[in-house]
Parts: sequence; C-alpha cells; structure tokens
Amino acid sequence: MEPNDCLLFYHDGDFFAGGIVGRTFENPDAGELLWNNPESRHLFTVEGFTHDAPGIEQVWEMLGYDGRQVVQGFTRVAQERVEDIRREHRSLESALFGEEEREPSTEEIEREKSELAQAVESEPELTEDETQYVETRRRARDRAFTELVREAYDNTCAVCGAQRESPDGNPEVEAAHIYPLSEDGRNDVRNGVALCKFHHWAFDSGWLSFTDNHEIIVADAPNKNGYHELKQLEGQSLHLPENGDVHPQPIFLERHREIHGFEQ
Repeated sequence: MEPNDCLLFYHDGDFFAGGIVGRTFENPDAGELLWNNPESRHLFTVEGFTHDAPGIEQVWEMLGYDGRQVVQGFTRVAQERVEDIRREHRSLESALFGEEEREPSTEEIEREKSELAQAVESEPELTEDETQYVETRRRARDRAFTELVREAYDNTCAVCGAQRESPDGNPEVEAAHIYPLSEDGRNDVRNGVALCKFHHWAFDSGWLSFTDNHEIIVADAPNKNGYHELKQLEGQSLHLPENGDVHPQPIFLERHREIHGFEQ
C-alpha cells in the first residue's frame, strides 16, 4: 500500500468500513512484536476512517467486475479500473465515501506545505497530475499553496504593494496561479504570486502579465474601460519576496503571456 490509497475493509460478504492510507512504515521487528509473525513487517496509518462504506454490489458495479462478490485477503484494484472511477467521479474518495465536502485538517495542510516548500529545491515543472491526489488531499494542497504564497509575499500585493486587512485581521491579498489550475498548472510557490483582489482579476482576465524580469506589461486595449488606469503600471517592477527561490519562474510566466496573447 501507498500513501493516499483508498481502503475498504471486508468481512462476511460486505464492506463495513473505509479510509485513506496516511503514512506507511516498514520495520523488521514489527510483525514479531505485534503478531508473533516476523514476515509481517509493514505498518500503515489510516486517515478519514469511516463506517459509512459503500455496499459490495455498488463497488463491483463501479469497478465493472463480473462474477461472485467475494474478497480474499488483500486485493489491489487494477489501475485502469481506478482511473475509470476517477474520470467519472473526479476522485476515489468522493465515489467511495461521499466526502467531497470534508475539509482538510490542519495536519494535512501542514504536511502539504512542507512538501511544497521542499519543491523549490528542484527544477520547476509546468503541470501536475492532480489525478494522483484524492479529493481531500487536493483541497489540502490548494490551501497549502495559498498559505505559502501569502506568507512568502508577507500578504502584500506584488503589483501595487497594498497590504489590506479586514477588521478581524484577514488579509485581502490572494494567491494567484500564474499558469492556471484549469490547465493542470502546478501548486508550486514559483507558479504563484500574491495579488490584491483587483489586480488578481486583472491578471486572470488578461489585462496584466509579467515579463521574465518581473516587470508589468498591460494588454493593448485602449478602447476598453480600465485601460488608462492599468496602463500606468506598464514597466513597473513587481514587489517580490527577498527569498529569490520563490520568485515567479519563466516557465510559468511564458505560458501566462501565451494564454492571454502577449507578444513573446
């Protein structure tokens, strides 16, 4: 088993519980100490444990299995059948446990933040295969991305330098993806930039983009409302974090300019 695998527990002809594999361990002493069986050396944690498991008939129908509905020992479903469920239901977790609305825990978010923070040590890649993440982990990863980008920019808009807060202290600034998630863009801090709500809208709608040298460029649309206000930003440098490791990378900036028709 691997982290984020979905589990169904079977007994007496039906599934009675389920969950998600959290962490896995291998210890040669575990089997002997716990079960008096030195061959059993693998341990795993279970997250999101639930007794609200689907019936075996429902699972067999989703998987496209024919024949007698019996599980013998540990059984791993073929990957192509898993991908069929993901395409139809978006995630295994939502298909099996109906947990699309479950919010990720603080621990899950922090784990994703740690992984994303370490990712800046490697070369950036344009896209991310989100199908590898169950629904709750995807939301945890999105939240981790947002928090890391806000922290990196000290809750300051990279375009205008504004650092607004609500009366209860919530920052206005948002974490914008440069190469968007809708194109399978990565939750990589280097694919992010902190923007106030107005400049986030301007960036996502194609009014603004940035050069590889982190200067602002403005769409050439002088007949549209808002052009003259935004045109004043042309050529200005972004307000970037001191840590250059988290600055927007050309691999993402180039694709944003391409999507919105800016000259290369």
